[in-house]
Amino acid sequence: MPIDGLVFIESTAEGREGEFYKMVMQAKKLKDADVKLTALDYKLHFYSWWDADEYQLNPDTVIMTREDHAYFTKIERLLSRTISEPRRAWYCKTREGFGGDQEKMYQEFPSTVDEPFQVSTEGTYYAVQLAQARKEHRITRVSHDPSLPVFTVWDIGANDETAIWCLQAERASYNVINYVEASGESYAYFVNWLKDCAYTWASHLLPHDASHKRQQGIRNKSALEMIQELAPGWKLVIVPRIPEIMQGIAQTRDLFPRCWFDEEKCKLGLQHLEMYRKEWDKTHACWKDLPRHDIHSNGADSFRQFAQALANGQVSTHVKKRSPDLEPYHSSMPGYGY
Repeated sequence: MPIDGLVFIESTAEGREGEFYKMVMQAKKLKDADVKLTALDYKLHFYSWWDADEYQLNPDTVIMTREDHAYFTKIERLLSRTISEPRRAWYCKTREGFGGDQEKMYQEFPSTVDEPFQVSTEGTYYAVQLAQARKEHRITRVSHDPSLPVFTVWDIGANDETAIWCLQAERASYNVINYVEASGESYAYFVNWLKDCAYTWASHLLPHDASHKRQQGIRNKSALEMIQELAPGWKLVIVPRIPEIMQGIAQTRDLFPRCWFDEEKCKLGLQHLEMYRKEWDKTHACWKDLPRHDIHSNGADSFRQFAQALANGQVSTHVKKRSPDLEPYHSSMPGYGY
């Protein structure tokens, strides 16, 4: 495009990720700062349902709950404007057309600029636990402690995607210090990435199917065997398959209160945990009992492997002696000390 050209970009948001999200957030940042835009900047335009006169219905014909009115009151405070009863009725009736899916309304008929990018906690597995972690300032800067060994926990997806978390354990507390994922990369890529971290390793926790042999070129090799060849000194541990995935999810929820996450190095993995949710049954307009398989599954499944390994006794914690001149690390963390 020439510098004096015009580009119009309009899309539907899909959570806090992707190029559209980045573009909108950058344009919003410039708008909030009230700076003069250059010819190369995007200008943010937001047109909402509450400003369209045709989006109104007779409120006597629509059932609106106390929760609905609480939502509209919150939006009125944010917008400093009134949302009439007919507009509220239209919103509730339109949501019925989406099977009651509130997140779909956030995407298709947002009330604020931020709303289409927010994650509804409805149907999610870990959003509540992550919100609590943020409230308690456990998503912060978490440094690697060189006096403690590091566990890695892997998910090796059938869709050629691999996700790995790095954690340190002391007593009943766990520091989640790093995360890596990639698609279409060999095991050598991940082994080299981990070696470049220069950590001292405890053990590497692999999913149950890592021991299954697959055709690798002209050889039948398992992921376990290939990683052993690349890193012969590593201690590789297979985490047994859990009978019911909901049991593993429950174990993971129990793990969260004891975890501290490095906000920067685990940013992508945290997004996956936040977006990990149940499958929506469009026919019956309800959530299914099984997780939705999407781009967030591998990162979430990998983290769940750690909770399962912990429950199986496959994770040993370490206690280090306190140096007289050393201040406690995370001294506010229950059960964490020297």
